Amino acid sequence: MEGIREAAIAAKNFIRSKCSMQPAIGVILGTGLGDLSQKAKHKIDIPYTEIPGFNVVTAQGHSGKLSFG
Repeated sequence: MEGIREAAIAAKNFIRSKCSMQPAIGVILGTGLGDLSQKAKHKIDIPYTEIPGFNVVTAQGHSGKLSFG
């Protein structure tokens, strides 16, 4: 389990280095709801391929990015 914890910390640290926002809530959008993130103010997108430990997206139509706003 230590490997999972270390991977999560590495991902958290990377995301924090790209975004200074401290979100009050998180919303996980499902299939077909990705356009909702376009309405966010001050949006920052981070491609999953840049985030340590994140998987490559294989789902058709998935943006493959983490959005903050």
